[in-house]
Amino acid sequence: MPIWRLTPAWLRWAIVTMLLLGGVQLGTVFGVLLPQIDRLQTDIARYQKPGDPGQDRKVVAWKKYRDIQRDLALFYQQIPDKTKLAEFMADLEGMTRKSGLEVNAIRFKPEMLKGARPKLLQYQLQFSVSGTYDQLYRFIGEVERSSRVLALKKIGFSQKGQDEEIKLTIALETFFLQGGKDEP
Repeated sequence: MPIWRLTPAWLRWAIVTMLLLGGVQLGTVFGVLLPQIDRLQTDIARYQKPGDPGQDRKVVAWKKYRDIQRDLALFYQQIPDKTKLAEFMADLEGMTRKSGLEVNAIRFKPEMLKGARPKLLQYQLQFSVSGTYDQLYRFIGEVERSSRVLALKKIGFSQKGQDEEIKLTIALETFFLQGGKDEP
């Protein structure tokens, strides 16, 4: 008999809740990342303006400018272009299938992020899956191990009676470049 069946139901729910809260924290951290990118881009624009603040200040500004450009380049390397949306959807379906789950009707809403250079599309996805505790646990692990930039925005779960099947409602956020990586 698997060890999780020996564990009391309240403890299993507590573990699931802790995992879900960890995912929400990841989403919160990611929510801080976008404003930081905006700030970095603003800093780049400010340091590109001509001026004569003195030699030492120019050197510091130039180093900061290079650091900001490096950070932005690393971030944008993680973002695929919009032509990869179908590949992402296939990956998402693969994650659910690998976990033994089936996705129920994915709804997604693309939105252009204002001020981002290069232009970024933000996709908000919402879907639900149903399965056993073990299947849902494996699926959350698959999402965590994904190489894509994913922000877990909201998770809800419900269970009817003493049935082992749990329904998980998930809201994710991911990003794509509006143009190809070579476009300005």
